[in-house]
Amino acid sequence: MPWEFSAEGHALSAPYLFCRNWFQRKALHGRDVLDFGCGARSLSIDILAGTGAGLTGVDISPESIRMASERARQTPGFEQSRFDVSDCEALPYEDDSFDYVLSLGTLSCVHLDRAYAEMRRVLREDGAVFIVDTLGHNPLFNLNRRLKLMCGLKMAWTVDHVRKIGDFELAGRYFGDVQMHFFDLLTPFLVPALSTLPGSSQRLRRWSWAADSFLLRSVPLGLRKHALKTACILTRSAK
Repeated sequence: MPWEFSAEGHALSAPYLFCRNWFQRKALHGRDVLDFGCGARSLSIDILAGTGAGLTGVDISPESIRMASERARQTPGFEQSRFDVSDCEALPYEDDSFDYVLSLGTLSCVHLDRAYAEMRRVLREDGAVFIVDTLGHNPLFNLNRRLKLMCGLKMAWTVDHVRKIGDFELAGRYFGDVQMHFFDLLTPFLVPALSTLPGSSQRLRRWSWAADSFLLRSVPLGLRKHALKTACILTRSAK
């Protein structure tokens, strides 16, 4: 897996690289993509760079929308992007408005039934929803979240609403196909522990990604669910 960075110089982790590569293989020129809960950084800009896709971002925070809009204006290819302040559970768009919906770390902040229903409503018949989010099964990751909550580094709502396998399976009520991919089982432990070795950070991260990829393809779902991240691809039913 290639080592890549966002436009701001941040390393893109394995699930985001998987998402980026998935979109880069599509014919996106002139297609409409909705960044569902875009946040201030609007990571969809990194995902869609160079594709020619039309980007619309939506978030309930006016400040996040202001910052995302500013970033888009300063990024070649995204100057005409649109960003709207709105509740993701009641999107201000017509039915069948987007070819793709992209949700990057938003599901812990929304009511799932309403969010899935809105994603499906605005998605065109041959489109897809791509979700990257955190899983809440691993007790070590959960302990880390609780410690960060105690230190004021996380909000109680997001810690209490980290999603689990059943939350993604719920999408089957609204979509014809639900595909899940799993990432970051060893990487969150190995890279911080060994990255102090001179000149080893990129090499260790690539090695740990490869090890994670092998393990998470080989073990049963009961173990895969202990990964830190999932990428979930939803497509509409034929109805």
